Amino acid sequence: MNIIFNFLIFFRFHNVLFGVLLVLTGGFFGLGKIQITDSLAIAMLSILVSCMGCVALNNYWDREVDKIVHPLRAQALDSITPRFAYLSGFFLFICAFIAGIFVSISFILFLILGFMLFLFYEQRTKNRGLSGNITVAIALPLILISGGVAVNNPFPSSIIFFISVPPVLGGEILRDIRDLKGDEMKRHTLPMSIGIPAAKTLGIGLVVTYLFLSLVPYVMNLVNLWYLPGVVIADILIIAVTAFAGKKNCSVRIVTEVTKVAFIIGLFSLIIGIY
Repeated sequence: MNIIFNFLIFFRFHNVLFGVLLVLTGGFFGLGKIQITDSLAIAMLSILVSCMGCVALNNYWDREVDKIVHPLRAQALDSITPRFAYLSGFFLFICAFIAGIFVSISFILFLILGFMLFLFYEQRTKNRGLSGNITVAIALPLILISGGVAVNNPFPSSIIFFISVPPVLGGEILRDIRDLKGDEMKRHTLPMSIGIPAAKTLGIGLVVTYLFLSLVPYVMNLVNLWYLPGVVIADILIIAVTAFAGKKNCSVRIVTEVTKVAFIIGLFSLIIGIY
């Protein structure tokens, strides 16, 4: 039982499944309806395995920082061994690439682009403040477009990609504030450069753009009226967490978690709006 728990923690399956949800949403938008085609199903499997590979490598490279910021991850890594993490990361991406061959050449190119962005972040921009945040803010929503590519219609999901980048960037900045204690060991993040108050203001400001950008899919007739109830709930959460963030001794961890919940609700709202 302990081995299963360690694997769940190590591969962060809640984050990996979020990646699968992104490619599924992109595919639905490309199709204009709720339908899982053969190519979309294979794309979901490919993204699932690819995300697991990225998580494994991230755990390997962040193993010292995680001992402070994410001790459960560090314990899981120790039980599985760092060597396993490193080798499994590249092996899983090769498996994802093989699966992608059965989708399309365009999808494979997106897989390679995503993996290159991941490596670029880990090896270059992670320790360079805002540029690292921007890399993640681009790479994560890019999974949406890969879903559209899998069904040969990436345009609708491309619109969702562009409106997702600013709030995701804000969330990444807030996460850097949350992880500041561990990051001080080996990283140079935005909060270290401009200070926590300024970074928090910038992060919250970018997150708040979701209140306006979330209306774009409905205005552009990409979704129906059923999209609005869910996105209103997400907007209310964003407003509430913004008010909470303005308090003197607020918990940045609570702000980041509530923001994440709001984004997930917004994503499900998109799916409901297509139905």
